[in-house]
Amino acid sequence: MSDTETDSPTTLSTNPQSKESPYLMSDADSVKDIFLWRRKKATATTLLASTAIWVLLDKYQFKFITVASWVAMSVAALSFLWGNLLRLVGR
Repeated sequence: MSDTETDSPTTLSTNPQSKESPYLMSDADSVKDIFLWRRKKATATTLLASTAIWVLLDKYQFKFITVASWVAMSVAALSFLWGNLLRLVGR
């Protein structure tokens, strides 16, 4: 190789200690941490949620749109109640 090839900067660095792009690997690192049981609470939550979804969809024969709409309605109701609770407390 010539000196010009080794001295030229690369656009995507393969060095994990590179300071060029600190946010490129953040999502992949968190997925890897969950998969390798490094973040035990996140892994347990993911395992519990996937098991609950499997039970609802496979064992109880629910449709995906039904479960998704229940989750959306629950999120909307909880955010409404949380906002009202914060207003009553005075925050």
